[in-house]
Amino acid sequence: MLKAVSGMLDNFCDCVVHLDSDLRISSPAPRLASLLGRSVCGLTGTSFKDRLVSEDIPRFEHALAVVSMAPGTGLGEALSVTLRDAMGILVPCQLFHAKFADPIGRMRILVGINEVGERERQEVPLPIAPLRLNEHGPNSSADIEGSTSDILSADERSEQDS
Repeated sequence: MLKAVSGMLDNFCDCVVHLDSDLRISSPAPRLASLLGRSVCGLTGTSFKDRLVSEDIPRFEHALAVVSMAPGTGLGEALSVTLRDAMGILVPCQLFHAKFADPIGRMRILVGINEVGERERQEVPLPIAPLRLNEHGPNSSADIEGSTSDILSADERSEQDS
């Protein structure tokens, strides 16, 4: 059953994550790492809850608790949550989850994740700083300072002189 559900989630989700009973990522999740712009080895062993925005953690835990109480398959309903990527950008997702006992009897959770909608990108203004070019070393008199527009203007003047 575990392989069947895992295969099904793998076919229609952007990524599938295996969690242990403490909600830690229990195996490498390269597609989750790609989705969140993180290192694959940096995710294994970390808490999946740390990827969720704080408002969604209780909802996720409640959804898992409801699955535990429900008789039958251990499949939960879809849950809309927001993950945070490596740059702090919010990633709206839909989770599909299922709980299973492994062959030793330990509780395992499969989470299928689909990114939905657009990421909430934060516009960060680029600082305008003097451009410093120096081909001859730090103590050379060949330093050039100025903004990009100053350099472009100088370049245009040199083209007109030619």
